[in-house]
Amino acid sequence: MMNPPDAPGSPNPAGAPVGSPAAASAATEDQDYRLAFEGSGGEYFFIFLKHVFLTLITFGIYFAWAKTERRAYIWKGFSFFNHPFRYTGTGIELFKGYMLVSIGYIVFLGIPALIATVAPELAAVVEVALFLALFAVSPYVIYRSRNFLYSRTTWRSIRFGLDQNSTPYVREFFNGLVITIITLGLYAPIYTNRLHSALMNNTRFGSLAFHYDGDDKEIWFLTVKGWLLTFVTFGIYYFWYRAELERYRAAHTRIGDTAQLVSTATGVQLLILYLLNVFGTTMTLGLAFPWILMYTLKDLAGRYYVTGYIDFDDVMQRAEDESAISEGLADALDLDFGF
Repeated sequence: MMNPPDAPGSPNPAGAPVGSPAAASAATEDQDYRLAFEGSGGEYFFIFLKHVFLTLITFGIYFAWAKTERRAYIWKGFSFFNHPFRYTGTGIELFKGYMLVSIGYIVFLGIPALIATVAPELAAVVEVALFLALFAVSPYVIYRSRNFLYSRTTWRSIRFGLDQNSTPYVREFFNGLVITIITLGLYAPIYTNRLHSALMNNTRFGSLAFHYDGDDKEIWFLTVKGWLLTFVTFGIYYFWYRAELERYRAAHTRIGDTAQLVSTATGVQLLILYLLNVFGTTMTLGLAFPWILMYTLKDLAGRYYVTGYIDFDDVMQRAEDESAISEGLADALDLDFGF
């Protein structure tokens, strides 16, 4: 393996001029594409304070802009192959999504209350029916919210995204849930593996497709072993289990046909990170949170890279094809993804 050059198309390590046979040969050799994160705890601290202040004095209205600015700062801190990511979402589109969801929420709560005034015996039935309706759309919301986040993420001006066909994910969501209940949870490792597979195999970077081929049986044994050892070690082994699962999923994820995702996560690394987040945030009454978050993201970036070859110049742009409504609904149903 050789380390990546400064940018696609730059001279090879030996210094051969661009366009020469030597440079063309070097450009198609396997190499390591590194992920990195550079963010300042001090900068993020003042951003965080501003967001809290403006959200409070606007009675929550500024939240959409705060979330957008937070994502924009974090996204640009990440770089891959020496090129930064960009978050292109706007506060106004997120705000519109939240407003539409809020109207739906008012209707959701208002209908049973209205019915209760004329037919109290039907109110409970309507509440259950509305709850089931929300549950029925939850996998669509998860999928579309993820697609919104991806579609507003760019690298070298190329957008990420999910295929518009959410049927494989929705089918796995409901089928797996039923089987997991019937098997008293024993199917859960396979269930989560298939949901992960449905998302990853629909993930795109422009015209470049992601592929995941993790085996259900291997995941099942890995997870059951992790559960058992976590139980007998009073929770300590959990971090080693998570690291092994992270490495396994990366090892079975390809980008295009010629590149492979790699994770170097270890149990010790995840344990230290967990202790830092819990005790560092608690002991400083949350004041250290911005610095801890920046360190956590840097650690996350440092344990992933891509190896192989990707011709980024052949990657075509994809359409920006998702609205912020699903993002707002995901927040309302507590199905957000952390950022």
